[in-house]
Amino acid sequence: MQRASSLTLARSAATRSVSLALPAGAVSMFQHAPRRAHATTQGWTIDLRGKVAFVAGVADSRGYGWAISKMLAEAGATVVVGTWPVVLPGFLKTLATPEGYGEDQKLTNGSKMEFSKIYPLDLTFSNKEEVPEKIMQSKYYKDLTEGF
Repeated sequence: MQRASSLTLARSAATRSVSLALPAGAVSMFQHAPRRAHATTQGWTIDLRGKVAFVAGVADSRGYGWAISKMLAEAGATVVVGTWPVVLPGFLKTLATPEGYGEDQKLTNGSKMEFSKIYPLDLTFSNKEEVPEKIMQSKYYKDLTEGF
């Protein structure tokens, strides 16, 4: 067992796992979050009310981006997402329908998960000036006014 500052790390050769123990009396945001807006994951309660989270790569309700966004929303965070311009119209169209993504969009408190902003995001380019003219004139990019 090694001692690193005020934390204790223990390594088990049999299981090849590492466990972390906080000293007695340590205050953690995971243990003391209010019960109104929170997400519980593996025994930790996380309170993200008043925080804004950006998640890249949300295009439907089947991927990791959606799952991450949903956990952040469950914890009370304001969620902003970036979506590839090619799939952005379909994503926005589904969200605009009354049923949206149905049960996948429903939070544990019964409310519907909402995104505060949805940006077009193409990680191939750092800014709009880097996008080749041929791509900028395509039906997916020509009407974009923000993003990248």
